[in-house]
Amino acid sequence: MTYSESIDALIPEAEKIANERVRQIGKKWNPRKGTDGKIYRFDYFSREFHNAMNELAKAKGLRNIPLDKLT
Repeated sequence: MTYSESIDALIPEAEKIANERVRQIGKKWNPRKGTDGKIYRFDYFSREFHNAMNELAKAKGLRNIPLDKLT
């Protein structure tokens, strides 16, 4: 299995984790002010999904791999 395939295989579990974390937060998004002063919608799922992907990849040993070893 290639590195990309290994990462892609984590997506379903990361989605489950992210959905559960968002459910526990109790809301899907939050209005926040950007650096330009405009209000934007901060998406909790996006944050939790990326955190879960990083946690799962680290647990599987897929982080800190030298670039020449990625195929």
